Order: sequence, then C-alpha cells, then structure tokens
Amino acid sequence: MRFEEWRVDDSKLDDDQRIIVFGGNIKGSPLLIKDNFVVQGSAGSGKTIMAVRKSIIFGSLPNQNCVVLVCTKALKLMLQNGLDYYKSVQRINHRAKAVYAWAWQYRGMDLDGEVFRKKGSDQELYLRDGNNIYAYKCCDNTVREKYETKYKDYIENYSKLSPKERKQAEDEFTKLVSIDFADHVVDNLYRSFGRRTKYFERVNLTTSVDLQNNNDYENIPKGVIFTKKPKVDYLIVDEAQDFSQKDVQGFIGDKSQSIVFFGDTLQQLYSNSGLSLGTLATNNKFPIVELSKNYRLPKDVARVAEYIQPKEKDKLLVRCQKGYNNETLPTFYLKDGTKEDQLKFIINHCKNPLNSKDIGILVSTNKQVEEVVNFLFKNGEPCQYRFNKPLGGFGNSYIDFMDSELGSALYNQFDTLNFQSNLPCVLTYHSAKGTQFDTVFIPFANDDLYRNGLKRNEFYVAITRTSNQVFVLYQDKVTALVKDVPEKYITRK
Repeated sequence: MRFEEWRVDDSKLDDDQRIIVFGGNIKGSPLLIKDNFVVQGSAGSGKTIMAVRKSIIFGSLPNQNCVVLVCTKALKLMLQNGLDYYKSVQRINHRAKAVYAWAWQYRGMDLDGEVFRKKGSDQELYLRDGNNIYAYKCCDNTVREKYETKYKDYIENYSKLSPKERKQAEDEFTKLVSIDFADHVVDNLYRSFGRRTKYFERVNLTTSVDLQNNNDYENIPKGVIFTKKPKVDYLIVDEAQDFSQKDVQGFIGDKSQSIVFFGDTLQQLYSNSGLSLGTLATNNKFPIVELSKNYRLPKDVARVAEYIQPKEKDKLLVRCQKGYNNETLPTFYLKDGTKEDQLKFIINHCKNPLNSKDIGILVSTNKQVEEVVNFLFKNGEPCQYRFNKPLGGFGNSYIDFMDSELGSALYNQFDTLNFQSNLPCVLTYHSAKGTQFDTVFIPFANDDLYRNGLKRNEFYVAITRTSNQVFVLYQDKVTALVKDVPEKYITRK
C-alpha cells in the first residue's frame, strides 16, 4: 500500500467503522472506545486500515502505548508503513508500533537497528539505529538476576505505578538485552553468542565508535537485539484467525487496558491451530463488530471469489461498494501457457507504461518465488520479494519445505520488500496475507504441481488481494478451485 492509501477521513467512516474507532452501540449494548472486542471483516473490508487507525487512537492517548501484532514479516512491514504515514505525513505523534508476533511471544521486544560487534569479540555489542549508537557489555548472572528482579517488580506493581514510574522502570530493565538471529548464520556466531542465551548490559559510550571501520568492527548479519517486553496499554492483533487459544490468552495477559482482534475466519491458513473469530469471541466473552461493507474488491472479483470460497456464497458480492468494471476492462482473467509464457506475459504487462505499477505476483511456494524473481531479473524486470530458502537448496518438487507436514529445515531469508517502491512484489500466498495490490498475477495455478492441489483458503486469500484485476495463469488444466465459476464471469486471454 502506498502512503496515501492509509489516509482515513474520519468524517466519512461508515457506522461499523465508526464503532471500531470511536465506540458506539452493538445491538443495543454500548461499546466503549477502550473495550475489548473482535472485528470480523471479509477480504477487502479494510480490516488492516481500521487496525492501524485504531492503533493511532490508542497510541495518541496521553502516556499510553499500543502494539499491533501480526503473524507475517511482510504484514509487519506494511503496517509499520501505515503507522509511519500518520507520524510523518499526518503529523500525529503517536506511540504505536507494529511487531512480529512470533518475536513478541518468544523473544520480547526487538530493538530497531543494525547489530555490530568488536571484531572477533563476543563480549560487546553495538546497535545502530539511525544516528544513534548504543553499546552493550556481556554480563554475568548476578547482573542478569538484578534486572530480572526489577522486571518482576515492574510487572507485579504495574497497575500501581504512575506513568512516570512506569517509564523509569522500563528504562531500567530494558538495559538488559540478549541476541538472537533472524536467519541462519555462520557457526562461529552461534558459538560466540548462542541464541537467546547470552546477556548484555547497556553501558554509556565513553569514546567515539566508528562502526564503518571494518578493521575494528563487523556487522552481525540478521542479528537481533531484544529486551524484556514492556507491559502494553493497548494491544491490537491483526489476522487473528491464525492464532491459537493459547496465543490469544497470552496476548490478553500482555495488555493492561484493552485488546482488539481483527480477522476473517475464511482466510484462515492454519486450520490445525487457528481459531474461528466466533470461537475467539465466545471463549473470551468479547462482542463482535462486523464490517458489513467492502470497499476494495470490484464486484467482478467478488462474484468469482464466492465460488472459490463457497462459505461466502451470496455474502461477499452484496457487501461490495465498488461497481463492476466496464466491458473494455474485464477484471478476472484465465490464461493458459507454459511456465515461461506465463512469466513473459507478466513482464510484458509490467513494462507497459499504461498499466498500473502496483502489482503483486503471488505463488504457492517459496521455491516458486525464487523462480519468478530469477526469471524477472534475467529478463530485465527488477522486482521486490520475500522468500525462505533451505540451506541445501530447493528440491525438484513444488512441495513447500516450510509445510508443517514436512517438518523443519535450516533456511535463509531473502527479503527486499519496500511497500513504497513501484517495483512488482513477489510473495507466497502466505506472505501476502493482509496486503493489497491494484493488479494481482497468480501463475502456476495447476493442481498437479502440488501434492494435494492448491489449498482453497490460500487461493482465496491470493485472488482477493486485488483492488482491480486478477490474472490466473496455468498450463493445460487450471486448478479445480475455479471449476464452478460460470464461464460468463471469466475473460480468457
């Protein structure tokens, strides 16, 4: 999403959106601005935009903060982009931050910036965040226990502390940090630092540090410095349908004021662990606010999506506020061709100056992301992307190595995402959750490429990322997921 797409004119909010942002009445019962609740909205209903707007309301309250938890790194980057828009363009000084949920649960609060060490040393770390440099010295268990006690006191007495006392306590216990890695790194770094096992204390810099001096300092690639997570006044969880009840209970315990969950059960990708929004609300006795209108999806795509996801039959189309595209610009395309022909078709579209530059190329597996990226660059079409690659390389199959059924493998992450860029964006269906693009291409849409065919919820997520056009590309036989779509709703290229 571009910066301007995050702008919300509060005077034009519909009734459902206004209740979410400012509170109101649900079926005769009052919902206060600080109450706990669940937001259910279909694909294209603006859940993510509302989640960001709500976080700005919370984060702008005096002496209050807000964390927005998300389940993918791509969505974290996109939401932070929205939060930055309000700060840099709208000039709203808020204390809201997007956080990757796994890191929040298993590390704490990741600190922004690049990590360095004195060359060859495992006793000191440096964090560069913009123009600021912070220094950390390795500490023993006595020092660690001192900070652990401070943190325990902070948690137990939080409700009794004044805003000033809370900040003082947070400034104190966050002096203790540890290091982790967001990717596989060379063995000597693991031997030097471990993972979340070695602790460091923040110290004052007594001399100038030139981290650009490669003779004295070295960057730790994919290094992450983190600290104990502070208590959060307000917590927002996006794509909540893919978190378990245990996750939900943990999140509820992390907030001191209130929590809001945003999601859509029909976009659930982890059916073995996720919750339906109804179950989440019932288990925790939270009211549900339904986003009844859809502002992004054109009706041409919505009527097709109803056949992809039968549970949405007769529900998605009626919500759409956009009309149908005219006959000279159809919206849902199917195109048959070899893999190479499919990618050449995408490149030709990207190179046409008359076409939108807000393009998403969505595929099922990490291996396919790499294949698309390599083909685009080889043919002179740069792009942005995110994918994971096992250390031993990809096998011959399109079965994704990150599929939970296949176990785990060591891997490297390749990530050049920049949602302010005009470059086409190549993602897996999973990484595309919560994102949106003007034009979406879905190549390799053949069931026989995958062990159990394309998965319904994932394919539904992919085709509903668009605000305008969808191109489904395949070779010989398209996925059976579109077999029930009436021919009159399809344009064949």
